[in-house]
Amino acid sequence: MGRGRDGFRGPMLGAVALGLGLWGCSAPGAGDEAERSRAEVMPQVQLAPDDRVPHEISVAGTGVAFRMVPVPGGSVDGRPVEPFWMATTEVTWEHYLELVLETSDRAAAEAVDGFARPSRPYISIDRGFGQQTRPVISVSARAAHTYAEWLSRKTGGRFRIPSVDEWRLAALAGGSSADASQAVARETAQGRSAPVASLAPNRLGLYDLVGNAAEWAQDAAGPVVLGGSYRDPRARLSPLMLETPNAAWNQSDPQIPKSTWWLADAGFPGIRIVAEALPAAATPVAP
Repeated sequence: MGRGRDGFRGPMLGAVALGLGLWGCSAPGAGDEAERSRAEVMPQVQLAPDDRVPHEISVAGTGVAFRMVPVPGGSVDGRPVEPFWMATTEVTWEHYLELVLETSDRAAAEAVDGFARPSRPYISIDRGFGQQTRPVISVSARAAHTYAEWLSRKTGGRFRIPSVDEWRLAALAGGSSADASQAVARETAQGRSAPVASLAPNRLGLYDLVGNAAEWAQDAAGPVVLGGSYRDPRARLSPLMLETPNAAWNQSDPQIPKSTWWLADAGFPGIRIVAEALPAAATPVAP
């Protein structure tokens, strides 16, 4: 990457005195069943044929490169889902920090059509787990949407976070929850995130849909996180896990107003992007 990440890590992600004790705490409601919902019946999923191949995407001027795989259209409980593209892994810290670094200067950020920039976190927002190829965590739905918008601006593609039905179609991969469950967070027992793609992908080529970081998705009623995370017991992890954000996720943030980018008390939400259209410069690769 070579763009001052080490310099950023200290002032931007280093713990400030007010929040020094927060990164090790668990999120409020971690054991509260009322804060979670889990479907009793596995959704009925159907996939359509699809002859598209994966594509590699590089973001000019950054160290960001990632792969998108085609997810066939189909249906979830009879609801139609159009074909789309999904990133093989969750967004990592080394990728997300490119957005933060590029927009850290207010004048530079505002020069790009008023593009909003993430605020400075006041705690060690990676929870002490490490950065690099681990999934970005502690981010709000706004941060997830902004990252997708930033990618779209940088590449000419059309990126966003998935809908709940899109995410579940990809996770169930043709009706088999076992495929998706291959990618549970391997460090769950230690209560910390792990580098992405450490285990086998599901049969669509997607890693870590279940576990590691929970992933933002868009429901008709608003944003939710899906798939569970490193904090959940392995036996509980499922593609059906869904959590709805609430004020407790950022309750201990002393800033006025509270950050709309970083979550002081919820260290588990992360980001996976989908695309309606890939950039023109995307490169086809063998499956």
